Amino acid sequence: MQEIIDFLRNLFDAPSFPTRWQSNDWSGFYGVLHILSDLLIWAAYLAIPIIIIRFIVARKKRISYNTLYILFAAFILTCGFSHLIDAFIFYMPVYKVSAFFKAGTAILSWITVFVLLRILPAAILLKTPQELEEEMKKRHRAEEETVKKNKQLQEAEKIGKICYGEWDPFSDTIVMTDFGYIIYELPNKTRLTSRDFLAYIHPDDKPAISRVIQKIQNGSKFETINYRIILPGNRVKHIEINGEVIFGVQNEVSRFICTIQDVTEQFTNMKYIEAQNEQLKNIAWIQSHKVRGPLATIMGLVDILNENHLSEKDKDMVLDGLKMSSASLDEVIKEIVSKSEALDISENPA
Repeated sequence: MQEIIDFLRNLFDAPSFPTRWQSNDWSGFYGVLHILSDLLIWAAYLAIPIIIIRFIVARKKRISYNTLYILFAAFILTCGFSHLIDAFIFYMPVYKVSAFFKAGTAILSWITVFVLLRILPAAILLKTPQELEEEMKKRHRAEEETVKKNKQLQEAEKIGKICYGEWDPFSDTIVMTDFGYIIYELPNKTRLTSRDFLAYIHPDDKPAISRVIQKIQNGSKFETINYRIILPGNRVKHIEINGEVIFGVQNEVSRFICTIQDVTEQFTNMKYIEAQNEQLKNIAWIQSHKVRGPLATIMGLVDILNENHLSEKDKDMVLDGLKMSSASLDEVIKEIVSKSEALDISENPA
């Protein structure tokens, strides 16, 4: 140990060591060749670490295994200084300094070997530039396909007037896809809570919604619900929700996912169809009741008229009856025609 301390303390002392020019019969050519070669190697070994460090700084966090790059730079740098010192030894007997740098180079070399062996399995799995380029192309195609599908979904939402919704009971936050905010006529990505959501519901529908929420909290399966919302200007929309309740490990409601659809147009059409059906029922009733009375009278009078024993006076009475029944039947037919004209099944109420 004392020898090592003395070595480090007297690192630059070399009273008994000759220079290389003195220690061997070096010719001028061989000596200069060694010196120039060592200096050129040192210059190259100095440039390489600078380039590596410059590369690390330029790439910042975009490269892997920074430690290995730094170890390589340090290893190459110490190798370079070993060659520089070998060139100096021709003029200065700094053999201790040379030994010191060689020992440092050896230590750094083996540290680099151990680090390299450690990361080698992962490094083998690194993709080649060609593989990375192909993967980037695949990702680009996948992104384009995703954008295309998202656009198609947005178009489908717009056509179907439907959106996806989700409620997180822990943060009491409701999020919807884009068309949901169009349904509720809100700016896109508006933050909504359950209180905000319930505030839109028509007062007459709130008790039914409360019962549904109570059933869900009691662990019941969610059922399709229809309700009305009130928008500015007292405009009303009819909404239908189909969803699923996600329960946690303790059977608590952890999430609610659903579709929210504006069914105002369907509701209006249904009401229109119901009104048309009611009118058709009225027409059918008129045809089966009001038409039958005058028609039966006419048929009976015609049978009487066909009898041969009728006097002229009786025939006149029968003809008068036919006129009255015909007039009554005509009024009924006019009523049917009037109701039929009012029944415009081609009209679109939406």
